[in-house]
Amino acid sequence: MPDERLDDLEVYTMSGIAPSVVFHVNQIEVSFKDDIGNDKQIQGTGFWIDKNGRHYFVTNAHNIEPRMKLGPDTKFRLAKLKIRLRVQMCGQWLQQTTLCEVDIGHSHVCGHPTADVAVLENITFIEREPSVTYSCFKFEDLATQAFLENSLNPMDIASFIGFPGKTGIVWYDELWNLPIARTVNVASYPKIGFTNSSIPTQMLCWFLGCHFPAPAEAP
Repeated sequence: MPDERLDDLEVYTMSGIAPSVVFHVNQIEVSFKDDIGNDKQIQGTGFWIDKNGRHYFVTNAHNIEPRMKLGPDTKFRLAKLKIRLRVQMCGQWLQQTTLCEVDIGHSHVCGHPTADVAVLENITFIEREPSVTYSCFKFEDLATQAFLENSLNPMDIASFIGFPGKTGIVWYDELWNLPIARTVNVASYPKIGFTNSSIPTQMLCWFLGCHFPAPAEAP
């Protein structure tokens, strides 16, 4: 197989996780601007969900809501959002990727009052070639609350996947622009949740593992 393309195939793996997961996860680049022209650039990670034929993009809320990252009094607002998409030809993913700008004026953002998660729906891109595309997780494959409470236990093993990096230091694959994964352990008891006064989110499940110095975590 040529090294500049990969089939999006489901195969058996030691982890039990299909390798095509790496093509379901996308890097984002975000620009925040204030009313006097100051600009802040960040990078992050997100992924696509297919629910009944409709596609949604999920990311951390702090990636698109500057008040979560810079404080409630910040004057910065979301000015630009780009999602890195990949060229696909004849069902095969190619090495080439491009950052496609989202028309944020026509995309609806759904947030949560406390959780650091945001869902974008009705996404349209300002410009995108037909061969530049993305792939989705199926909604029914997502873990439900019942799964978290009844099937996930303390000290179980999980994986996080994303595009870590900080102040010019890149940890992910630069040639293919693919995310990297790290193994973590479930550190709390999912059935009763994790509560800590320093964290506003309620009913957390706490994971513990190797931490990259990275603003681009997996949501």
